[in-house]
Amino acid sequence: SIVTNCKHLEELSLSTRSLDHRAMYLTDKEIELLSDKLTKLETLYLIPKLTKADDNKLTAMAAVEIAKHMPYLKRLYLRDCYASLGKNHIGDDGAVVIASNIKLLEELGLVGCKIDQRGIVSIAEGLPHLKKLYLCKAWLN
Repeated sequence: SIVTNCKHLEELSLSTRSLDHRAMYLTDKEIELLSDKLTKLETLYLIPKLTKADDNKLTAMAAVEIAKHMPYLKRLYLRDCYASLGKNHIGDDGAVVIASNIKLLEELGLVGCKIDQRGIVSIAEGLPHLKKLYLCKAWLN
């Protein structure tokens, strides 16, 4: 598999179209397995398939795993990381963890991830190399 055989991979894009147009569901556990093995990644795109089941959602724990194991990331894009009914999952907690731990980030996309003032302040203060920031559908308050 990619995780065990491509340990020097620098860019990875996992989206609903990545696997022959079949639905792909990413959970925190899968992100933990990926991030633990692919520590040299510089670019990571995660665009999960949304479902109504909360166990198919990425939470702030996914951000913790990415931040803990992928310190060389320069580009990170997380999309639609929230549960049904607009319930926050990655949100401010994930933004704080990312900003506190992935100091080399130059581009950050948190699309469809509920971000409030605490998350924005953490990003602004914690990412000195940030050149591009995408917060589409972020529900800023």
